[in-house]
Amino acid sequence: MKRFIILAGLISIGTYDQAAGFVGFAYCQESDYQLVDAKTVTVVTQRRTYSPKCLKVKVNTTVTLPGSSIHPLQAADNLNSVVNPFRSENYGHTSAQTHTLSTPGFYGYFCANHGDSDGNGMAGTIMVVP
Repeated sequence: MKRFIILAGLISIGTYDQAAGFVGFAYCQESDYQLVDAKTVTVVTQRRTYSPKCLKVKVNTTVTLPGSSIHPLQAADNLNSVVNPFRSENYGHTSAQTHTLSTPGFYGYFCANHGDSDGNGMAGTIMVVP
């Protein structure tokens, strides 16, 4: 069941499990987000996962997500009415994609071969905070 959840002052689509609390895209719980306080951040693939999977950055951070023919990068639909700049109109990006995230919110992404648009499998989330 999906609901709107307010997390750190942001609105996101996720689920609320009484035992686990907020569970967002890619099953990232609030405590899973790894804050990286840098101007640029690069997410990497490790076999069939992204690292970090649950990333928290500040507004105006430049983030690079990996893409390849083995792990084509696709963005999740706009999770909180924020346009996801990593979106590909076709199967998925087969090269790394870099964008500066200037709007607070949640940005989900997944491997078109090993994940899905619901955040299952090879997927990750970026939380952008003020």
